Amino acid sequence: MSKRHIKKVVSSDSDLDTDDLSRDDLVKVVVEKEELLKIKDDEFQKMKKKSLRSYVEMENVINRTKREEGNFKKFAIQVSFSRHVLCQILLHLLIGVVPLLKTLSEGVEMNDK
Repeated sequence: MSKRHIKKVVSSDSDLDTDDLSRDDLVKVVVEKEELLKIKDDEFQKMKKKSLRSYVEMENVINRTKREEGNFKKFAIQVSFSRHVLCQILLHLLIGVVPLLKTLSEGVEMNDK
Protein backbone atom coordinates (compact mmCIF):
# COMPACT_ATOMS: atom_id res chain seq x y z
CA MET A 1 0.00 0.00 0.00
CA SER A 2 1.50 3.34 -1.02
CA LYS A 3 1.89 6.28 1.36
CA ARG A 4 -0.39 8.35 -0.80
CA HIS A 5 -3.13 5.71 -0.55
CA ILE A 6 -2.67 5.51 3.23
CA LYS A 7 -2.86 9.30 3.50
CA LYS A 8 -6.10 9.27 1.52
CA VAL A 9 -7.59 6.63 3.81
CA VAL A 10 -6.47 8.38 6.95
CA SER A 11 -7.30 11.88 5.73
CA SER A 12 -10.99 11.06 5.96
CA ASP A 13 -10.59 11.33 9.76
CA SER A 14 -10.04 14.99 10.51
CA ASP A 15 -8.56 14.28 13.93
CA LEU A 16 -5.62 12.25 12.56
CA ASP A 17 -2.45 13.85 11.33
CA THR A 18 -0.72 11.54 8.86
CA ASP A 19 2.65 13.22 9.25
CA ASP A 20 2.88 12.20 12.92
CA LEU A 21 1.93 8.56 12.38
CA SER A 22 4.38 5.73 11.95
CA ARG A 23 3.94 3.05 9.35
CA ASP A 24 2.59 0.65 12.00
CA ASP A 25 0.12 3.28 13.16
CA LEU A 26 -1.01 3.83 9.60
CA VAL A 27 -1.43 0.10 9.09
CA LYS A 28 -3.52 -0.07 12.27
CA VAL A 29 -5.67 2.79 11.03
CA VAL A 30 -6.16 1.05 7.69
CA VAL A 31 -7.04 -2.22 9.44
CA GLU A 32 -9.55 -0.38 11.64
CA LYS A 33 -11.05 1.27 8.57
CA GLU A 34 -11.31 -2.09 6.82
CA GLU A 35 -13.03 -3.58 9.87
CA LEU A 36 -15.42 -0.64 9.99
CA LEU A 37 -16.05 -1.06 6.29
CA LYS A 38 -16.80 -4.77 6.82
CA ILE A 39 -19.22 -3.93 9.65
CA LYS A 40 -20.96 -1.33 7.48
CA ASP A 41 -21.09 -3.78 4.58
CA ASP A 42 -22.65 -6.43 6.86
CA GLU A 43 -25.24 -3.88 8.00
CA PHE A 44 -25.92 -2.98 4.38
CA GLN A 45 -26.38 -6.65 3.44
CA LYS A 46 -28.80 -7.16 6.35
CA MET A 47 -30.82 -4.10 5.32
CA LYS A 48 -30.79 -5.31 1.72
CA LYS A 49 -32.15 -8.70 2.80
CA LYS A 50 -34.84 -7.04 4.92
CA SER A 51 -35.77 -4.82 2.00
CA LEU A 52 -36.01 -7.80 -0.36
CA ARG A 53 -38.11 -9.74 2.18
CA SER A 54 -40.43 -6.75 2.53
CA TYR A 55 -40.74 -6.49 -1.24
CA VAL A 56 -41.53 -10.19 -1.57
CA GLU A 57 -44.09 -9.96 1.23
CA MET A 58 -45.69 -6.96 -0.47
CA GLU A 59 -45.92 -8.92 -3.73
CA ASN A 60 -47.48 -11.85 -1.84
CA VAL A 61 -50.06 -9.54 -0.27
CA ILE A 62 -50.92 -8.10 -3.68
CA ASN A 63 -51.31 -11.57 -5.20
CA ARG A 64 -53.34 -12.82 -2.22
CA THR A 65 -55.60 -9.78 -2.46
CA LYS A 66 -56.17 -10.39 -6.18
CA ARG A 67 -57.07 -14.04 -5.47
CA GLU A 68 -59.42 -13.05 -2.67
CA GLU A 69 -61.04 -10.42 -4.92
CA GLY A 70 -61.69 -13.11 -7.53
CA ASN A 71 -63.10 -15.43 -4.88
CA PHE A 72 -65.28 -12.62 -3.54
CA LYS A 73 -66.68 -11.95 -7.01
CA LYS A 74 -67.45 -15.65 -7.49
CA PHE A 75 -69.09 -15.78 -4.07
CA ALA A 76 -71.15 -12.66 -4.81
CA ILE A 77 -72.37 -14.24 -8.05
CA GLN A 78 -73.23 -17.46 -6.20
CA VAL A 79 -75.09 -15.55 -3.48
CA SER A 80 -77.00 -13.56 -6.06
CA PHE A 81 -77.91 -16.72 -7.95
CA SER A 82 -78.89 -18.52 -4.73
CA ARG A 83 -81.06 -15.59 -3.67
CA HIS A 84 -82.76 -15.58 -7.08
CA VAL A 85 -83.41 -19.33 -6.89
CA LEU A 86 -84.74 -19.05 -3.33
CA CYS A 87 -87.06 -16.20 -4.33
CA GLN A 88 -88.36 -18.27 -7.23
CA ILE A 89 -88.97 -21.25 -4.96
CA LEU A 90 -90.80 -19.07 -2.43
CA LEU A 91 -92.83 -17.48 -5.19
CA HIS A 92 -93.88 -20.90 -6.51
CA LEU A 93 -94.70 -22.04 -2.98
CA LEU A 94 -96.84 -18.96 -2.41
CA ILE A 95 -98.57 -19.41 -5.75
CA GLY A 96 -99.40 -22.94 -4.68
CA VAL A 97 -100.49 -21.87 -1.18
CA VAL A 98 -102.56 -18.82 -2.20
CA PRO A 99 -105.30 -20.86 -3.89
CA LEU A 100 -105.41 -23.13 -0.85
CA LEU A 101 -105.67 -20.11 1.43
CA LYS A 102 -108.36 -18.66 -0.81
CA THR A 103 -110.30 -21.91 -0.65
CA LEU A 104 -109.83 -22.07 3.13
CA SER A 105 -110.99 -18.48 3.49
CA GLU A 106 -114.06 -19.16 1.36
CA GLY A 107 -114.82 -22.24 3.44
CA VAL A 108 -114.55 -20.22 6.68
CA GLU A 109 -116.88 -17.56 5.23
CA MET A 110 -119.38 -20.19 4.16
CA ASN A 111 -119.36 -21.64 7.65
CA ASP A 112 -119.93 -18.21 9.15
CA LYS A 113 -122.95 -17.63 6.90
